[in-house]
Amino acid sequence: MGAPRNGFMGDRGPMPTIQPLVRSGPQLGLPGRWWDDGKTVKHLNLRNDQQKKMDEIFNANKGTLQDLFTLARADLEKENAHILMQIRQQMDSEQLNKLDSQIAGLR
Repeated sequence: MGAPRNGFMGDRGPMPTIQPLVRSGPQLGLPGRWWDDGKTVKHLNLRNDQQKKMDEIFNANKGTLQDLFTLARADLEKENAHILMQIRQQMDSEQLNKLDSQIAGLR
């Protein structure tokens, strides 16, 4: 499958890219490992020593990024389950049976 455009390869495969709908704070660079992109390297005239140092910084912090991503994803999944439970509570038993049958058909 290869490395994702805006992510990096983690222990469990490529990490999905999450693009916020509204960005807050300053944009300090392009998405992903832009210092490894040939076109960007050429455009910025990045030197090999600069790229190496950028890789070292990224690799030193990769574990923290993965941990934060995992925690954020867990919180998102919990909230999504909570919302879906509230939505299901608005339906009667016949509607729930039909919905569950439809879901089973997708598997």
